[in-house]
Amino acid sequence: MPLGVPHANADVDRSATRFSDFAADLEVAAGMPQARYRGRLVFTGSNGSEQGLAGASVRVGSEIARTDTQGWFAGLVPNLRAGEFKAMYAGAAEHSASASAPVPIMPGPLKTRVSVNVPRGPFEVGQRVTVSGRLEYEDPRNGWRNLPGGALDVGFYKFRSNSHVDPVKVTTGVDGAYRLDYRIPASGNFNIMFREWWATWERAYEQSDSEDAGDLTAFRDVKIKLRKDRRVEAKGRLVRPRKSGSTYSVANGIVWLESATDFYAASVRTDKNGYFLFRSHSPVRAAFRVAYYGGNSSSNASRIDTDLRAYSASTFLDAREPTRFVSFNAGPEPVRKGRALTLTGLLQYSDRGRWLTADHRRAEIWFRPRGSKKWVRAAQIRADNSGVFRKVVTARRDGYWRIVFRGDLTFRPVYSAIDYVDVR
Repeated sequence: MPLGVPHANADVDRSATRFSDFAADLEVAAGMPQARYRGRLVFTGSNGSEQGLAGASVRVGSEIARTDTQGWFAGLVPNLRAGEFKAMYAGAAEHSASASAPVPIMPGPLKTRVSVNVPRGPFEVGQRVTVSGRLEYEDPRNGWRNLPGGALDVGFYKFRSNSHVDPVKVTTGVDGAYRLDYRIPASGNFNIMFREWWATWERAYEQSDSEDAGDLTAFRDVKIKLRKDRRVEAKGRLVRPRKSGSTYSVANGIVWLESATDFYAASVRTDKNGYFLFRSHSPVRAAFRVAYYGGNSSSNASRIDTDLRAYSASTFLDAREPTRFVSFNAGPEPVRKGRALTLTGLLQYSDRGRWLTADHRRAEIWFRPRGSKKWVRAAQIRADNSGVFRKVVTARRDGYWRIVFRGDLTFRPVYSAIDYVDVR
């Protein structure tokens, strides 16, 4: 037989081997993932029973482990990348080669998240505060877990100069937590960055609430309401609270009345005691607030830094004209099944207390059968020049009728009264 050509029955005398148990878990050390594995290699003896294979070399990833007297082995694969692992045995003169089923460890870069905690202000420039939080990663099999050894950049954004302070490096502890004493440089906020490591981590970013350093501005006794003439009235006072507990007014400060709903804005200046008053026409339906972004005349006795901001709570106002249905009727009643049923109604709106007809408006006719709780839209309808709705339908069963006006940019929505019709 030529040299180097294996005998056809070379594996006949070798015992079959297999991995009776193999598992691997994801861990993190020094900011890098690793796999801690364990398993057992067994072979089939001459009597047909399985026994642990002692002293065998098992390859897991880039690592080699040797089995103990019972065939057990364990080890660690550092610096993981995305992929899966399996245990492999190359075989020997007496035993055949085998491999375990693959175990998925990292399907791809792992998601991360970081939190940031900062004491509530107001602060003074130069005041030391403690910035803390926790870095975590998402284990595909075990959910969110602490990420130790993660390198974070703790930065600070300054409002006044619209610039960033050079970040401070900090490393998370064994529980994934970080803690840093930081001197407040200006008004602004903290931002925490965990930069991605290629094929291992996804990037995580979080920022703290914004704080103003030094004295803050604040609104006091703000009231926003809709007047009878359909104008918005907003009044209140702009002050500077001090950490000592005292306050003083912001004189001649520019205050804005804003509506995020319709991008409406108007401004007034506060008087010498910080009071302001708006009486303005406005979007017909919007949420309003008053805002201060800094800014005042050079003659202002109360010096205001331009980065100090204040906002009031929002108030929703509907400045559209009120509407009502009058003279709604479904008739004749009773009516025979299959006969015509006429529905009529009149839509009006209030103009400074006077009720006028709303012509050419679209509305909907809704019907609810007797014994049912569900309303069904039966038809659409439009008012004539006099604001009168008129619709003829076929009477099919007993039930309740009404007209629904959905409202528009000028008028508010309204429902008519409900009229029951007996169909015989």
